[in-house]
Amino acid sequence: MTSIDSRSRTTTTSAPQSTHDVKLKVSPLQEAQQDLWKAIQMLVKLQNQSPPLKSLSEGQPRSLSFTQERLWLLNQLEPESSAYNLPFAFRLEGRLQVEVLERTLQALLQRHPVLRTTFQSSNAGDFQLIGEPSQFSLSQMDLQSIAADKLESQLQEKMAETAQLPFDLNHELPLRATLFLISETTHVLLLTVHHIAFDGWSEGILWKELATFYNAFSKGEVVSLDLLPIQYTDFAVWQRAWLRGEFLEVLRRYWREQLTGKDLKLHLPIDKPYPTVPLRQSAFEVIHFFPELTAELKAFSRQEGVTLFVLLLSAFQVLLHQYTAQDSVFVCSPVANRNRKEIRGIIGYFVNLLVLQADCSNNPSFRSFLTQVRQTVTGAYAYQDLPVQQLMSQLDGTQVNFSQVMFVLQNTPQQALSLNELSVESLPIDNGMADFDLSMSLTDQENGLTGILKYNQDLFDHSTIAQLIRHFQQILQAGLSRPDSPVSELIQFTEAETESLAQGRQRAIAANTPRQEQVLQRPTFVAPRNNIERQLVEIWETLLEISPIGVNDNFFELGGESLVAFNLFAQIEARLGYKLPLATLLTAPTVEQLATILQQERWSPEWSSLVPLRSQGSKLPLFLVAPGAYTALHYLDLVNLLDPEQPVYGLQSRGLEENQSPHHTIEEMAAHYLHEMESLDFEGPYLLGGRCGLGATVAFEMAQQLRQRNKQVNLVAFIDPTWNAFRRFFETEPNRKSIRHYLNRLHYLWQEKFLKKVLASTINKAQVAAVENYSEVDHSPNQHDQRIQAITNVHKRAMLNYLPQVYQGRITLFQAEDRFEMAAYDRWQVLATEGLDRHSVTGKHQDMLVPPNIQILAQKLQSCLDHVNECSLPD
Repeated sequence: MTSIDSRSRTTTTSAPQSTHDVKLKVSPLQEAQQDLWKAIQMLVKLQNQSPPLKSLSEGQPRSLSFTQERLWLLNQLEPESSAYNLPFAFRLEGRLQVEVLERTLQALLQRHPVLRTTFQSSNAGDFQLIGEPSQFSLSQMDLQSIAADKLESQLQEKMAETAQLPFDLNHELPLRATLFLISETTHVLLLTVHHIAFDGWSEGILWKELATFYNAFSKGEVVSLDLLPIQYTDFAVWQRAWLRGEFLEVLRRYWREQLTGKDLKLHLPIDKPYPTVPLRQSAFEVIHFFPELTAELKAFSRQEGVTLFVLLLSAFQVLLHQYTAQDSVFVCSPVANRNRKEIRGIIGYFVNLLVLQADCSNNPSFRSFLTQVRQTVTGAYAYQDLPVQQLMSQLDGTQVNFSQVMFVLQNTPQQALSLNELSVESLPIDNGMADFDLSMSLTDQENGLTGILKYNQDLFDHSTIAQLIRHFQQILQAGLSRPDSPVSELIQFTEAETESLAQGRQRAIAANTPRQEQVLQRPTFVAPRNNIERQLVEIWETLLEISPIGVNDNFFELGGESLVAFNLFAQIEARLGYKLPLATLLTAPTVEQLATILQQERWSPEWSSLVPLRSQGSKLPLFLVAPGAYTALHYLDLVNLLDPEQPVYGLQSRGLEENQSPHHTIEEMAAHYLHEMESLDFEGPYLLGGRCGLGATVAFEMAQQLRQRNKQVNLVAFIDPTWNAFRRFFETEPNRKSIRHYLNRLHYLWQEKFLKKVLASTINKAQVAAVENYSEVDHSPNQHDQRIQAITNVHKRAMLNYLPQVYQGRITLFQAEDRFEMAAYDRWQVLATEGLDRHSVTGKHQDMLVPPNIQILAQKLQSCLDHVNECSLPD
């Protein structure tokens, strides 16, 4: 979601007046309006029966809200993602009192406990725990030594790097503050908040209270603010108690009636085909309406009895209708969801996502289309309490892409940041990630409507976005001057535009069908022949969205990947009652092969941490440790790019399958993997590698244990490891001196300070019961996500407790380009007595195993493997 969320209130609709005994002819639209009004009246009665919101004590774990639950799950699946980082930057000119600013941030954390909350998982579910209001650390970076002609670009680069650092929500607060020192009288303040604790409404609260605290403290005055009646965790508990029973069913029924069976996939005219592995890197184009046009839009909306939001949304949906050539179009739009007075002054993640669908069939006039959209918006706002993740589960047979198009109008005055003795300028900054393919955010300001159109660079070129904005403004102007014209006549495309849009739509349509067409064209297509094959084909077709699928079609050739595999095996377990290890797909990637395994008499799954990704080949085998709770499939795409003669084995954690207890220390994991490798009857030399924190740490410890057994280790490869992988080692002397020297030299003292803050935090609070008693988990069909999260927590604790020794050998380090300069050479150099080979790979940490970066990684890794294999040949 974007950092700008809707703050508009639900529109109040007047009740239809009584007609006594006079029978009037009612149009279908009027009848629908009357039915909606009756439904809203019934809903209001139920809302009035809601229990009171009560304040609870801070010391106890509390459940997550429904919206937090979704972001927490996404964080566990992609812990290195910065998609939900919300950055805000301000240039401060004048005499800044840094200690007062730090005290101000401390006061904000005291007042809003959600900003000092960490998140955990247990056997009983996910929970959040409010921490004590300990001293908040303001990170500082001195840029005064940078040359004037390079200062602005360096500042932008460092702000972007800082804003895109992922949050460790298990241990780290969801708020970061970094102060860049430009000169004695110029600073830039960067605040980054994770969306799990913050939304657009919270932004106004934060700026107002930050100014209140700073201005009072800088003058030596006492701050007097009204006490908050409740906190965010109180709301989360209340929401779960309230969203059940009759009220929940009324909400579900409304949205099922609105959306079930509708076409909710847009064929946006894209400039590039959908990538196999999306990067979702963003860019944006600025939008500005002149004050005269803005005034005309407001006057027209008043005349038509609609809000400015409805008018702008209607024009945008007409634009989508024209661009996609689809009669049914939809957008997602955020709603503040702050319809209770107790929560209006609280920072937190309250915002919900609404799906607003419009029907352009029969080519209505723009005026009648406005009436339709007004009714849709009125109903959606009335029934806004259903969390979007629950909405997803209600739309049987309807596929909704919630990440295609977003439309936002910020129609309340934004709170400006005003600080004593300082001139404050808001700076543009973005987290670099496109949450939606297209996201239009508009703000009503004194100088007219302004905003941005943020877009996914995977799909769109800048020229297309500029054209889209121009067409949007043309539709609005035509709607003002000719409101009774059919929507199809509000804009006339040139011949070149018509051709370009048609080609773009064809790319979008083809994106869902190329593999399907390949299936249809295969001469070896074989339909399912028995009940098990038929059920497996049904599961595959649903998850892969391809039909028909034959029993000889390969899961990976059809576009299957790890997350789809998780869902596939969950469906097999639910429908067929078989529990399969994920690695089964490597040896049985077709429906026929899977069905054969399931039909074997007395079949039972065999689990192994050692997974042959490519068992054949003439070279020394490479052993790759999977990161975190990933399976060995994590490396499959990389292996397919290596030399065909290069054998590769993956090593995956215990605990991924049911009835398994994970290992609790790095040493145990390493010893277990080495024991599993003994089944290969291989004596070395050994080539080891691992990605991220856990993969690199375990591979490192395996090398140590092999050396202790007098075995030869010719390669220890770290694939973009994280700093905390060897945190205890780097925090000991004499290593601290060399690292501090490097950080000083590159002005990264802020990073060390941040790490100390993390280490000093209460990381041992509320340790999850599942870590110590994992084997006792009640594994119901819905426990998979909890199992993954529990394993992740086990791994994080294992890394925190691991104290490595210096390795008597050499380390090969592959680092993402965005980390290459930031990561201290000395930091890794001190780990190995024979030094370090370092290789830069394009892209970011989270993008390393996706094209085109994965090809570069494979090329550089293969070069290292070839060198090692040559050196290992007998004389």
